[in-house]
Amino acid sequence: MIKQISDKKRKRLKEQWSEVEIFKEIWNEREHICEICKHPILYPWSWSFAHRLAKSQYPKFRLIKENIALVDSIMCHKKIDSIYVKEKRAEFIEYLTKKYL
Repeated sequence: MIKQISDKKRKRLKEQWSEVEIFKEIWNEREHICEICKHPILYPWSWSFAHRLAKSQYPKFRLIKENIALVDSIMCHKKIDSIYVKEKRAEFIEYLTKKYL
């Protein structure tokens, strides 16, 4: 018997696939340099793509490339999180809202 999946789970799986596609596009379009420490990024790990605005708090910006930074380590990923939580969040939200919504 094939187990049915809920509409909610189906939507989440589709969004995850879309996110992978966006990551591939970013990897192909940008230089493979960390935005924080400027070190080269040798391989596109999932944690190499840091959302400036958290996906959970700002789902409408999840698939916007400008909301995703390339980083070379978990430490740099956390730095992106702290910068956009403490310092630049309001300004960045206003910018993305004007440009995309």
